[in-house]
Amino acid sequence: MTHTDHANTTDAERIARAQASKHVFTTLMPDEFAQSAGRDGPLKDKVLSVKDLFDIKGQITRAGSPVLEDTKPARRDATAVERLRSAGARVIGRTTMTELAYSGLGLNPHDGTPENPLFAGHISGGSTSGGAVSVATGLADIALGSDTGGSLRIPAAFCGLVGFKPTQSSVPMAGAMPLSDSLDSVGPMARDVTTCANAWHVMAGRPVTDLPQQRPELVVPLNFGLTDLRLCRGCRLCQTAERLDHRRLENPRGDTAGVRHLRHLACLAIQRL
Repeated sequence: MTHTDHANTTDAERIARAQASKHVFTTLMPDEFAQSAGRDGPLKDKVLSVKDLFDIKGQITRAGSPVLEDTKPARRDATAVERLRSAGARVIGRTTMTELAYSGLGLNPHDGTPENPLFAGHISGGSTSGGAVSVATGLADIALGSDTGGSLRIPAAFCGLVGFKPTQSSVPMAGAMPLSDSLDSVGPMARDVTTCANAWHVMAGRPVTDLPQQRPELVVPLNFGLTDLRLCRGCRLCQTAERLDHRRLENPRGDTAGVRHLRHLACLAIQRL
């Protein structure tokens, strides 16, 4: 089931669903989750899942690998976890990930591979695989993850979420196990842009402000070079594309490749809803 099926779930129901979920969490924290309700802050009562490469005080950070099971428990929370908690977010547990974050597929032979909630039998993407599924299924509002070569953006795209790889220096890596010191970024996933942006502002130590309201703009490059795509005639985005100024997009045989590509993307988006 997706998050819309459980918009008003209670804490007990959420924990029960998390316990019943398959390969999404490596560790659940029901007691701490229950005790953290009602803390003030810009993320008050937002449910947070934490990728298994971030330190949580008193727990072992395994990064999805049994090789690290005998390491010492963390002495303090990772900086990103600490800031999110201070802003009112409630940690529900640690999520499954690709072992040592070394793949964009989300596979893990030790902890299991979470299934894509939108397409049964398919992967959820990685390496922040469990985090994406926790948000897509409504078990969490925000997933804390990392992104080196797509580890937030890939699972977000696969699971219909918003995933953000911020500027590397904006969020401290302290307490996070590195994959590449020069490429790693700490960032969030969420179901909407506003929640994702708010989480990033908190992690970056910036004030949470309302996002500016802007009119949407469609940009259609002239150099797509794609042909023979199936057209969509009914969706709102394609109707908008019909009204684009064809004086700059002239094609003696009809639409430009850019407009056809725009229609094709709209078809895919509608099929995924």
